[in-house]
Amino acid sequence: MPFPSREHLLAGRELRRRGGGIIPLDTVLYPIFTEAGLKMRNRIIWHFEHGLHCSRRFSGRYETVIWFTKTDKYTFSLDPVRVPQKYPGKKYFKTYSHLNGLEFLMVHEPALWTEIQDVIAAVDAEVCKTSLRSICEASCLLCR
Repeated sequence: MPFPSREHLLAGRELRRRGGGIIPLDTVLYPIFTEAGLKMRNRIIWHFEHGLHCSRRFSGRYETVIWFTKTDKYTFSLDPVRVPQKYPGKKYFKTYSHLNGLEFLMVHEPALWTEIQDVIAAVDAEVCKTSLRSICEASCLLCR
């Protein structure tokens, strides 16, 4: 029997006819490889940029690779396939402060915090108050 067999490949087509969705080829091939005595080590979704732009199908920017071995004794060398870091000097993603916004400004931006306090103190709250009645009257004038 050829490997993979035609029957196995057509099984996915039959599942689709019965209301199934798209079946990835690797899920159809997995049982064939395991029946042959191979052991799956990794299923890798390999993404690459600048793939072909398609208009009548999805653009091919992903490849699925299933890695099998014959036995538990195998050699894996990561260095030949290692992808260089995009930002080599970067040590960590981002640190977040335990301080809330007010505390953060007081500790890390004291000049800005002082300026904010001065602006708040200069605002006359009575002048800025607006009653609901005056808003309704203004909107009614616009409607006329």
